[in-house]
Amino acid sequence: MRFNIELFVRILILQLTLTRSALTDAVVNGALNEREDVRVQFYMLQLDQWTSAGLEAKFKATLAQALTGYCMGNFTICGFNSSSFENFTAASVRFSPGYPANVDSHYLNLRLSIAYSLQQPGENEINFILPVADTTTIIENNRMKLYDAIGHYIVYIDAQFYSIPPPHFINLVVVSAAVGFTLLLTVVALTMRKCA
Repeated sequence: MRFNIELFVRILILQLTLTRSALTDAVVNGALNEREDVRVQFYMLQLDQWTSAGLEAKFKATLAQALTGYCMGNFTICGFNSSSFENFTAASVRFSPGYPANVDSHYLNLRLSIAYSLQQPGENEINFILPVADTTTIIENNRMKLYDAIGHYIVYIDAQFYSIPPPHFINLVVVSAAVGFTLLLTVVALTMRKCA
């Protein structure tokens, strides 16, 4: 009977060691994936709007077009040996599992990375993940294009906050009021000068 208990304990220890190793690998791989992802947050966007209005396809297409423009000027950063490459497609923009997701009633969160296959002449095909800094730069430089495509503002890119531009109508009212007030002050000043 003692032999069976020792065998059971050895198997249990082996099983715990294997489980711990698998959990460590999962945590490390998850951490690597997190380091490759950029977090983006949209203002006043719901998950049902995102899916029903086809905003995902518009977002990915706009970002792929921006990626093509970025890599034309930075082909070595994008993993190419020369500036000749195909245009990127929406398939290059990849969302992390569980995203997009609503934080609360006002914000939609994305975690994304840009990944694609590279085939250089005389080399094997490799999967290339664009560095986070470059992905962030592309999104930052194309915030208004992304707004034009989907109609919602990006308020966060990773930890960087971006304010929401005021509506056009408010700009007209504020500018008109400022001009009117300046004219009124000018008329009052001229009237007082003539009276004195």
